[in-house]
Amino acid sequence: MESTSVTSKEQVTIPKDIRQKLGIRTGSRVEFRLVEDHVEMRVSHWTAEVTESGLDFADALHHASYRDCESMATFDDRKFSRRARKLGLTPVVIVPA
Repeated sequence: MESTSVTSKEQVTIPKDIRQKLGIRTGSRVEFRLVEDHVEMRVSHWTAEVTESGLDFADALHHASYRDCESMATFDDRKFSRRARKLGLTPVVIVPA
């Protein structure tokens, strides 16, 4: 297990080999969860990919709220579903007929 120090700004540097293995880069988002006496960290890859892809914040937030579902429906427009399909986002975005 690697260790690092907390800076005066209360920041911690994630070791390089861990960043590389998890695909963490500038702008990546991470989630933290307190579990008893330790912290779990999870990388939210979709955030950087979605925002860099041209989806607006509302679309990204809408999609994130459905991330544990098999699919989601949108009544917004077909552009969102096309962009999501092009990116290979899961859950699949559908536009009801």
